[in-house]
Amino acid sequence: MSDTFIPDIKLDEVYDTVDILSKKGYWSILDTMLLDLAFRVWRVDIDILMGYLTATLPVKDKIPAREYLLSECKRMRRETFWDGIE
Repeated sequence: MSDTFIPDIKLDEVYDTVDILSKKGYWSILDTMLLDLAFRVWRVDIDILMGYLTATLPVKDKIPAREYLLSECKRMRRETFWDGIE
């Protein structure tokens, strides 16, 4: 398998994980995961950060750490596309 498929595989895992945890109502686990990502914004691939923020957008009101993750992404990774996933 080529390295070009690795980001796609990781993104699939992000979406699958968020989907499973959301369907089971495991909001505290998702909250902890996003909080952990917020403390590691510089070390996490930007596609993975976008994946988590996009996948959790429909349930953002149930995951308080999502807002903090988004604010850390905006503060530390100054790309302009963050506003589209609020």
